Amino acid sequence: MGYAQLEARAINKIIKNIGTTAQFTEEGYGHVSSKTITVNAIFDAQYVEVNGIEAYRPMIFVETSTVMGISHNAKVTVNGIEYDIKETHNDQHGMTAFILQEV
Repeated sequence: MGYAQLEARAINKIIKNIGTTAQFTEEGYGHVSSKTITVNAIFDAQYVEVNGIEAYRPMIFVETSTVMGISHNAKVTVNGIEYDIKETHNDQHGMTAFILQEV
């Protein structure tokens, strides 16, 4: 088994053990619709300070293969709170981070 396969298996186990459910909905569709994708994710609300302003920066980490085609215009619900996707960062190792903004 190669490194990439071992890394993918480790990521999968981490997400399943400490993750939460995230529901992605493309813009233009009702929140509960057939266009909703549900995946396991790791949620983080990282503390940041920019120009003296303190805030939390919510983000989720998901396996890239589970969210192929999700755009910046999508919405995601995590722990009952709906967010807009503001940024997408693919780490090229099987994970994607979505920077979120509460709706």
